[in-house]
Amino acid sequence: MVKSEIKRNVSNDRASTILVSNPNLSPQSTWREVMKAIDPAAQGIKIRAMRTKGKEGVVLATASQEDNVKIQSYVQLRNAGFTVQESMGDNPRLRVHGVQAELAPEEFVCAAFAQNFQGKWTESMFRASFKPLFKTGKRDLDTVIWVVETSPEMRRAVLNQGRLYIKWDSCWVADF
Repeated sequence: MVKSEIKRNVSNDRASTILVSNPNLSPQSTWREVMKAIDPAAQGIKIRAMRTKGKEGVVLATASQEDNVKIQSYVQLRNAGFTVQESMGDNPRLRVHGVQAELAPEEFVCAAFAQNFQGKWTESMFRASFKPLFKTGKRDLDTVIWVVETSPEMRRAVLNQGRLYIKWDSCWVADF
């Protein structure tokens, strides 16, 4: 199988996610209580995925907007003290491969803007939509992989470009 044939299943449907939270419970306790309160088979709710979201609570990814409405109108959750709201989801994340290991986050952002997006975006727009989160990779190498959080528009622009030029390096980019 050729590398270009392998595609990651990334859902861009942010409208079908719900955040269920209770400030008095931990995310794991919220998870258990939500599973006790909702019976997807009895209610006809199609749940694609369920995951914790930091200390905020539990995110339910549903198959459709109708399933969101069913969950939001579920009385047992409200009676148990849960707040149920539409979740906008997280911004997409990208991996930038082959960045110099000694580069500081601020230098990384400045170089990415100056060499790739100057004239296309304003610097303030770029900084708001391109945020370095952390570095990863093998410790003894001269280059690392930066994981950045981007806006959906920035993600499209970066992936269409195919690579980012950072200082003396040409770095390839992929979804995280």
